[in-house]
Amino acid sequence: MKHWIEEARAAGHEVLLEVPMEPIGYPANDPGPRPLLTSLSAEANAKRIADVLPLAEMAVGLTNHMGGRFLAVPEQAEKLLAVVAE
Repeated sequence: MKHWIEEARAAGHEVLLEVPMEPIGYPANDPGPRPLLTSLSAEANAKRIADVLPLAEMAVGLTNHMGGRFLAVPEQAEKLLAVVAE
C-alpha cells in the first residue's frame, strides 16, 4: 500500500487513508480485513488503528469505510479519535 501512496503523492495527489469500521448489518455487510468493531475492546481497536497509522503520515487524513455501527458508539469513537490525535 505504501507504494501506491508514494506514487499518488509523487503525481501531486492528496491521499486519504480509509479505515474499515463496523457497519450496520455486520457481518452480512463486510467492511473488509481487520475492521474496527464494537465487539472488540477499545484497546484492541486502538491496536488495529495504530498498526495503520504509520501509513497516515503520508496521507492528509483518515476517513471511514462503512462504520455506521462503530461510530454510533461514543466510547469507541472517542477512543479512536484519542489514538489518532496522539
